[in-house]
Amino acid sequence: MRIIFLTLFLKLFLLTSCTIKTNLKDSDLEEIYHFKSKSVLAYNESNELIKEFLIFDFVSSSAKKKALEECRQYILNKTLKNVNCKIKFLKITNKIATSLN
Repeated sequence: MRIIFLTLFLKLFLLTSCTIKTNLKDSDLEEIYHFKSKSVLAYNESNELIKEFLIFDFVSSSAKKKALEECRQYILNKTLKNVNCKIKFLKITNKIATSLN
């Protein structure tokens, strides 16, 4: 009986600890991924900022590409005119920065 209880408890513990984490904050993502990239959406004439998109990834080129793609998808979804997407920065995350020290 005790073995069955321990086995059941162990299975329950493993199932709940291995679930996909949701509601991760930027600080959590800083410790998981290697690169972060921010793209900005702004009006062409005034350069007034409309929205920012922050993307985390393991590969720098992929982070940059995904940030631009998310910005472009936003333009298509909202059918915006006279706007432009630009990469604001591509940086290493805290995970890499702390490992370099």
